[in-house]
Amino acid sequence: MKKILSIALVIGLLLSVSVFPAPAVNASSLAGREPTDEKKYCEATLESDFADDIVLVVINRSTSRKTLTFTRHDFQNLQIESVKSLTPHTENMFRQRTADIEDFSINTDGFQKEEAEDLLNYEDFRQILEIKLDNPGKENVLMAVRELEKLDYIESAGPSYYRYPQSTTPNDPMYGQQQWALNSSAYLNMPAAWDITTGSTAVKVGVMEAGVSTHSDLSGNLSSGWNFVNNNSSTTDTANGHGTAVAGVIGARGNNLTGICGVNWKVSLVPLKVGTTTSNFLDHHVIAAINYAGSNSILIVNCSFGGPDYSPEVESAMRNYAGLIVCSAGNDGINTDGNTKFYPGCYNLSNIINVAGTAQNSNNLATTADWPANKASNWGATTVHLAAPGTGIAVTVPTAVDSTGYQSGWWGTSVACPMVTGVAALIKSKYPDLTAVQIKQAILSGVDKNSSLTSKVRSGGRLNAFNALRNAAAYSGGKNKAVTGVFNNSGKMSTAYIVDKGNNQIALMMRYGSNTTATQAWISKVGGFPYSAIIGVVTGKFFSSTYDDIAVIAKNSDQMTSIYCWGYINGVFQLRSVPGRDYMWRGPSFPSSGIRDIVVGNYLGGNDLSDIALFYDYGSTTTSMFVWKGDSTNNNYQLIPQGTQTGGAMWRSATFDASRIVKVVTGKFSNTTKWDIALFYDHGAKTTSIFEWQWSAAQGKMVSIGSQQGGAVWRGTDFNAIGIHDAVAGRFTGSSYQDIALFYDHGLNTSSIFEWKGTSTGLQVINGSNPNGSVWQSTTFTASKLGRRLVAGNFKGSGNIYDSIAGFYDVGGSTTRLFAWHGKSGGGFNVLYGNGDWTSNTSGFDPYCINNRIVSGFYNGTNYDVAVIYAENNGSLKLYEWNWDSRDSKLKRNANSVVFN
Repeated sequence: MKKILSIALVIGLLLSVSVFPAPAVNASSLAGREPTDEKKYCEATLESDFADDIVLVVINRSTSRKTLTFTRHDFQNLQIESVKSLTPHTENMFRQRTADIEDFSINTDGFQKEEAEDLLNYEDFRQILEIKLDNPGKENVLMAVRELEKLDYIESAGPSYYRYPQSTTPNDPMYGQQQWALNSSAYLNMPAAWDITTGSTAVKVGVMEAGVSTHSDLSGNLSSGWNFVNNNSSTTDTANGHGTAVAGVIGARGNNLTGICGVNWKVSLVPLKVGTTTSNFLDHHVIAAINYAGSNSILIVNCSFGGPDYSPEVESAMRNYAGLIVCSAGNDGINTDGNTKFYPGCYNLSNIINVAGTAQNSNNLATTADWPANKASNWGATTVHLAAPGTGIAVTVPTAVDSTGYQSGWWGTSVACPMVTGVAALIKSKYPDLTAVQIKQAILSGVDKNSSLTSKVRSGGRLNAFNALRNAAAYSGGKNKAVTGVFNNSGKMSTAYIVDKGNNQIALMMRYGSNTTATQAWISKVGGFPYSAIIGVVTGKFFSSTYDDIAVIAKNSDQMTSIYCWGYINGVFQLRSVPGRDYMWRGPSFPSSGIRDIVVGNYLGGNDLSDIALFYDYGSTTTSMFVWKGDSTNNNYQLIPQGTQTGGAMWRSATFDASRIVKVVTGKFSNTTKWDIALFYDHGAKTTSIFEWQWSAAQGKMVSIGSQQGGAVWRGTDFNAIGIHDAVAGRFTGSSYQDIALFYDHGLNTSSIFEWKGTSTGLQVINGSNPNGSVWQSTTFTASKLGRRLVAGNFKGSGNIYDSIAGFYDVGGSTTRLFAWHGKSGGGFNVLYGNGDWTSNTSGFDPYCINNRIVSGFYNGTNYDVAVIYAENNGSLKLYEWNWDSRDSKLKRNANSVVFN
């Protein structure tokens, strides 16, 4: 009876706990809580790889000894389909042995009973439950985990993670013999890529086709989409299986003992039905589908279609889209650099990848000898970016097309294109913070170079999935991880770069001054600092007016934010720490997902130290500016957040949409000692503004200083922000104030520089003599080919008072050209045009291998030099440098290089 009563009492307590609803929680991450002997907390995030409908629960030791039976009624605050014990055999054994002890204790004393219980090893036994949710979804799993962790009798709760064999070779029957492009390291190198990630259903990929049919090998990967032809949700493939084939290349379920394996084993394929056959896609349906993708967090779209007619409306829609668009180059065997184009792949947009097709078991472009009907792959050293396998491809098709559901001989750029789309989705699953441009750069910089492709495609190579994923790590967080500053007592500026060492370990590499070697200034412990956690890297004099520090803004495992700092301390460059912690600031209610642009300058009054500022997006048109003030005295050198607005912000607006911020620039625009912050803001309808904030000693904070509509310092009502490529600050006009130069891409190979000069009252536009008021314009220059490879500095030196801009330009065929624009009095720039200051050998220097790793500083003397950290094909990182040659009035590359990893 005592046994029965104790069980009933525990069940009653469980029910009494479970019926009360718990407060809502942020389920994006569950880390950050300290475990105890009886409590272990889950550290899963939405990026983790787990089933979307299962929660595993471990009952604590004391409750497990009672061997209770749990049902879904015991967890009434959760929507649960079923509860199943995963330890029934062990539970039955313990029930029986417990009964034996009860009988044994009748004729023995207490000591003998305790001894018998110890023999059963109660200390090790834990009851384990499998809880299946009614409402699948990774976020719902994490929410359920958090709710279950609140219950005292639960020792741990967590998701059911996917596990894969080390070789990461799928067991799909057609993989070994019929998927030549995927199963060999000589081509896409998929097995090595799958060792990194096999994809995630959290990544949505739009399949813009005549529909996608349900298929057993797409089960679990095929999501609901929309029919833009009939304006309904029916998205079945009504053509010849083309859409279903494309979907299978991207994401046929892998390792499921069925058919083929997609580039992604797991992904969310969203059908965007824009036609009823493969030849009648209409532009207004395509535009509607792009808008739908942008509105539904579908950040990758596959476009295996096209035509020769240019449409500015489709181009505008694609320019407006924040995601990546992967296009087929076409099957007409033509050079699309000529007069005949193939759109949408030939739109010159930074978020488009245009894909040619190769022959089977070959790196050569497919010719009429490889494809039927006198077809061959299109090509173009400027308009086509890379090649991918496009011959003899195994695909999924509707059973109405083939009763087996598969065909193995598909050809064309239509199947080469989804190979690239699939790799883009793999990158997005591993590094969800990467932008479309960064994913594009990772893919293009990772191609396998081939002489047959040098003059055929822009990258000079064929897709390599493993290289693309490896390169993507350099972009994670979306910020430049190379910085420059005075980091020791050499009196010269140095270059620093954060290197991913793997195993959640990073190293800070430092090249001091003009040294011929780089040293490892600091390295984290293994498992201590994932490279992917880095949001931004900045440098400034945060704690001393003598030396620069490095600050890393990082995402915690619970998605919140920390700032770490390194500095020159007692003759050594090392991590700054204070007792009990190794970070300078941590925001307990500061999710990293809201962080936009991060800049550094001496903004605040009271000292000569640098401050960190960023704009934070709360959504619903609410934006704040946060500023962390450098401090050499307060509490052992801390970064102190300033501001009295909500959350400690310096400035806040409920009518300012952070998603419309195009570019943030910082400089001494209105004061020769303090810095201002300026940003370009897109109002839409071809209207753009510049907003500027400066330090107000009277108010003790940064204040907006503009008098134009909305408080802007400049407003252009015929200035389309879509054309803004990049902007930099410097003393381009030679005054004591700094100016802003903005590179603008008009399209059709026409680009301009617009300039705003700093004055005591803020930024003022310089009206140039070129069309639209620009200070420089070229009709043979495409600003988007500069990537994010722009930097400003006083490169001429020797008494020169005008700063210059250096930019690395993608000529095509892995050839890079360095241009320099030199400021002049009154505004405008002198530029040695044509071949520029420096041109690499043909196929000798790929601009995409520079990534965002470009800096400038006085490494060798008083004038500034340009330095880039370049990713070599063998995986090494090297620093190359360009110095000003006064004899030829050019920037010339130094013959030496420095290894950086």
